Amino acid sequence: PGTPDCAHCPLSCFCDAYKTGDAAELPILSKTKPPREIPWSVLLIHSGDRVLMRLRTENLLHGLWCFPMLEGHLSMEEIRTQAENKWHLTLCSLSRAGHARHVFTHQVWNMCLYQADAEAFASAPDGYSFVPISHLKELPLPTAMNAAVSLLTLPA
Repeated sequence: PGTPDCAHCPLSCFCDAYKTGDAAELPILSKTKPPREIPWSVLLIHSGDRVLMRLRTENLLHGLWCFPMLEGHLSMEEIRTQAENKWHLTLCSLSRAGHARHVFTHQVWNMCLYQADAEAFASAPDGYSFVPISHLKELPLPTAMNAAVSLLTLPA
């Protein structure tokens, strides 16, 4: 590895690169593909002093807690419809809360952040939990969720 030292190499008499004089340009590496951009709508759904979260089971961020995510940058109406159909939650006071970007080695998450309220004592859908906001500091959260967490008022 590094700069070849052809003059001291015991194999130089057998080396095609040495004979043609292009050893310094080898190996020719293929260009890496740029990371894939993925748009997400990330939802901070409140129920009283709790927020809806899910423990991820996918390979990426496995075992970390995330807020509900819907693929794509969706309109408010699409978000309301998806929340009703997918999680059986009626969202009140849905509002756009910001934007965040997180770069992984092979993908980039472009996240539109939204806040909404569910009923005060709403039941969490299957695979999700309403977590008290005061307990967020105790959960393993991915860095990708930092911008969303910063929107929540965490107790000191």
